[in-house]
Amino acid sequence: MQTMISVLTRKKEETHDIKTFRFAGSMDFRPGQFVMLKVGEKSEAFSVCSSPTEKDYMDLTMKMTDSDYKRALDAAAIGDSFEIKGPYGVFLLDENRDAVMLAGGIGVTPFMSMIKYATAKKLPAKITLLYSSRTPEDIAFRKELEELQKENKNLRVIHTVTRAEGLQWSGRKGRIDENMIREFLKRQPVFYVCGPPAMVDGTVQILKDIDIEENRIKREKFTGY
Repeated sequence: MQTMISVLTRKKEETHDIKTFRFAGSMDFRPGQFVMLKVGEKSEAFSVCSSPTEKDYMDLTMKMTDSDYKRALDAAAIGDSFEIKGPYGVFLLDENRDAVMLAGGIGVTPFMSMIKYATAKKLPAKITLLYSSRTPEDIAFRKELEELQKENKNLRVIHTVTRAEGLQWSGRKGRIDENMIREFLKRQPVFYVCGPPAMVDGTVQILKDIDIEENRIKREKFTGY
């Protein structure tokens, strides 16, 4: 485990309730891992959203709430110092196998690190990101994912929204379900699932129901939202 004192260098709004906080410097970690960020006397866990290849900074993206912790972090000034410890976690990218990444809401964050890393390293593995959001406005990193898809010929990004009624949306609609998942079975990929606990549990059950072996399922639950 490493500990670093890092300076906040940027805040960026990704959606109306999701923000990215950039900290100077980085540490040795693998894509998919998380760190503990200390604000005041409290530390909370966040997946690293940047790639290990980006050595000058570390991005932590989170859903903003009205908690004392999030309000204190949001009020911090550029140049303020924070303690970051890590890395932790075993939700790791298998660099040698095709991947299907199933994300719900803020659960997209570890996948951003994995995708950026795979793109920078020019990994040959095929990656499909199926990203479920409530509305088109709730899609984080939408433009960035478009750019990554242009840069990485092995990357395919698919969005589905669960509350499309009355909205201008020509893409897929509804929660991630069996029919969507069955499209990606041919290459025998590893399935990565990340999001709120109910979404993760439901999606993993779908995978098991269609006879995906346990060793081809990786999961990470995001709690506290």
